Amino acid sequence: MLLLVLTAPGLVSTSEAQQPGGGLKILPPPGPARGTPFPDFSWTTTTGEVLTPKSLAGKVVLLDFWASWCVPCQRAVPHLKELDSSLPDDAFQIVGINVDDELKKLQGWTATYGITWPQVWDEGLKVVQTLQIRDFPTYIVLDSRGRVAYSTSGYGATTSRLLDYHVRNAVQAAQAGR
Repeated sequence: MLLLVLTAPGLVSTSEAQQPGGGLKILPPPGPARGTPFPDFSWTTTTGEVLTPKSLAGKVVLLDFWASWCVPCQRAVPHLKELDSSLPDDAFQIVGINVDDELKKLQGWTATYGITWPQVWDEGLKVVQTLQIRDFPTYIVLDSRGRVAYSTSGYGATTSRLLDYHVRNAVQAAQAGR
């Protein structure tokens, strides 16, 4: 999926977002390219669990890159909770990757919103820099073999429908052994 940004002279303050004379700019999806294996990792969650490709093998994984100051991240929580509760635990896992500057912000936010899936605090922004994540929220869906199935940034009605579609498709494929 490509993210399209429509610009018009005077509406966007950064010159990088505009083509000469205004117009359309096509941005690539965030993170690694679709169909490629996700880079090897070892992340420790806020509860001390170590997540690796091996520990998540066989599951479809939704990586949710977020921050407590991000209003679209807050709006996405009810949708993510519904998605999480509607899919079997043995086939699907959400992993939150938080970019706040303090761990207590992450902890307070997850308690306030009742988030139960594993959270990784990206202290020093090593993960987002490695993956070149620039916008929040960003979502990366990994298929059951650890390949990037889909990625997108932002949150809204279209994003939530597309996210559901790609996650559910990947779960169905995994359950069918594809």
